[in-house]
Amino acid sequence: MADALAAEWGFPRPKESDDDDDNIARWDDIRREHFGQVQKLVLTLSLASLGFAVSQIKDKPPDHWSAKMFFVLAMFTLVVSIVLGLFCMFNRLKDVRDTAKFLRDIKHKRLDEAGKTAWRAANHRLGGRTWRLLQWQIWSFGLGALCLITAFVIVFRHGLFR
Repeated sequence: MADALAAEWGFPRPKESDDDDDNIARWDDIRREHFGQVQKLVLTLSLASLGFAVSQIKDKPPDHWSAKMFFVLAMFTLVVSIVLGLFCMFNRLKDVRDTAKFLRDIKHKRLDEAGKTAWRAANHRLGGRTWRLLQWQIWSFGLGALCLITAFVIVFRHGLFR
């Protein structure tokens, strides 16, 4: 089933001669690439939405109190999404830096089995934190976009629903 989805989505199909380790490495590369693309897309959309909301409020502040409330809530959640996106990027950078140090330490035989086990546990925590930050970033962006749409519906309700 995974190969059928891969072909449908345009991913390269693994060769029959590839062994499992090559396939796992290939899919890990694809997963990392797509994670980064999704994270950057949500960060960009959050920044653009925040800029749009600020420009709308600056040009013509809403008159209705509920529209103001939704604009403020939207801007707050979009800022939260941006901050979470930055934390996610820094967490990934720390993960990459720690992995490079780990591989250097293995190459120069500076780690014993206890050190490897401790690193794997720390690395597992970093990876889990990265995924949680991305999920929170997506949810806060979604909430901010929903609040922004709601504010616009309130502001332009007379023109929309005649």
